[in-house]
Amino acid sequence: MRTIIVADIHGCHSELLALLKKLKFREDTDRLICLGDLIDRGNQVYEVFDYVRTLKSDMGERCVLIRGNHEQMLMDSVDDRFSRQMWFMNGGVETVRSFKKQS
Repeated sequence: MRTIIVADIHGCHSELLALLKKLKFREDTDRLICLGDLIDRGNQVYEVFDYVRTLKSDMGERCVLIRGNHEQMLMDSVDDRFSRQMWFMNGGVETVRSFKKQS
């Protein structure tokens, strides 16, 4: 079993798929570790989220998701106005836009 590690995807779904294709990623046998920062900045945040959520469901323990600082900023922004402003300044606006496109 190969282990593939990716980090700082930042809402770049097309690029993530291209990378995994180039690596000949095999969902049925490989292990995928995402080192955080799936969200913010890119315009395909929802697509990244949905894809990784499906991978996690299908792969189970062979798909490891580690929270990055951008996910932590999102979580902190729920209860704190200053944290929300910081998150928006660091790509949160793009994340919100991407999710709103899906509704």
